[in-house]
Amino acid sequence: MGTAYRDSSRIVSQSTAGRFREGWFDDLQQMDKMPVTGMAMTYSLENIVPDSANTASAWATGNKTINGAVNVFPDNNDFRYSAGNQQATKQFVLDNPRVETLWQYLKRRHNYKTGIVTTSDVTDATPAGQGGHTLLRGLGYDIAKQYVDGSINQGNQFDVIMGGGLERFNARTATNSGDTRNLVTELQGAGYTYVQNRTELNALTANNAPNKILGLFRTGNMNVAYDKLGLVRPTDEPAPSFGGFTDQPFLDEMTDKAIATLNKNNAPFILMVEGSSIDKQSHPNYAAGQIWDHIEL
Repeated sequence: MGTAYRDSSRIVSQSTAGRFREGWFDDLQQMDKMPVTGMAMTYSLENIVPDSANTASAWATGNKTINGAVNVFPDNNDFRYSAGNQQATKQFVLDNPRVETLWQYLKRRHNYKTGIVTTSDVTDATPAGQGGHTLLRGLGYDIAKQYVDGSINQGNQFDVIMGGGLERFNARTATNSGDTRNLVTELQGAGYTYVQNRTELNALTANNAPNKILGLFRTGNMNVAYDKLGLVRPTDEPAPSFGGFTDQPFLDEMTDKAIATLNKNNAPFILMVEGSSIDKQSHPNYAAGQIWDHIEL
């Protein structure tokens, strides 16, 4: 993210001691206090402007991909894929040359615990960058299956999965995924503790941290922090729609529980934490939603 994101959230979150003073702030955010910070210039294999799929692939593998591709390179069969006949042709965007991710390497070679925590659908491009392989980032149902079955290394790719995207796991059909598996049930059978809301997540304590966690807190992307706090949106931004999922955790709560599980018995671990709606709320220029998700991060 650019510096303007950090500036805006710093002013909003740290300028309220006594009274609001436009353009001033009374303290730094945690992000400002990190001992090392930097800027990166990013581009994809074929475009000056990249997307989340190839930027996530770049940090997870050290390789550049084309826009929309997750940890794979193009091949000469990609043109055979047809969105109108997805289940019959998706093989042509799932068979591309693959690169092992850092998460997969550390699990395979050094027995690291691995995790992804996000406020988006857990199969969205950024979390998928740690354990998915597809030329087409939109194949979320197939990415979910890769989390369970493996895409390079066989077996479960992560010890902790938290975010949205419930339907990718428990509402699979021949039309949307080519199978009718219930991946929630399968992961529970593999030893994962399944939590569905904030109340269940916060019932987990450091003393009873499970060995593995699957937390799926709504279909699609989770609601933004601004809405979970019950704040009133500006008139030019939409009212929140929770879709029945009114008890969603905040990003810091998910992160705390993830670390407690991954670091159980002082195990080495690697964890990706994403505040996804900093970007998603920027696309339609919803400043309130964007700024407060940055504050949450």
